[in-house]
Amino acid sequence: MHPLRRQILRELHKAGQALSPRELSLPLNYPLSNISYHVRVLRDAHALALTDAVPVRGSMEHFYASTVEDDHWVRSVLEADERQDEGR
Repeated sequence: MHPLRRQILRELHKAGQALSPRELSLPLNYPLSNISYHVRVLRDAHALALTDAVPVRGSMEHFYASTVEDDHWVRSVLEADERQDEGR
C-alpha cells in the first residue's frame, strides 16, 4: 500500500467522520490532485465509501469514510508504518 494511502486512512480514522479530499489535503500537506487520485484508488479498492456529495461553487465536494475501521490487520499495518510515512 502506498504511504499516502495509509496516511489518508489514518487521517479518516483520526477524524472519526467522512472527509473530502480537500479537507484531507490540508493536514496531510499534499496537493489536492494527489489526494484526489489516491482517494479514488482507495475507493476502487473498496477501502473507502462515498458518503455524501455537497454542491460547492458550481461543482460537487465528495465526502468519503473508511470501510476498514474494524479490520484488525489493516489497523495494525497503519499503526506500524505511521512513523515511516510521516518522514516521507
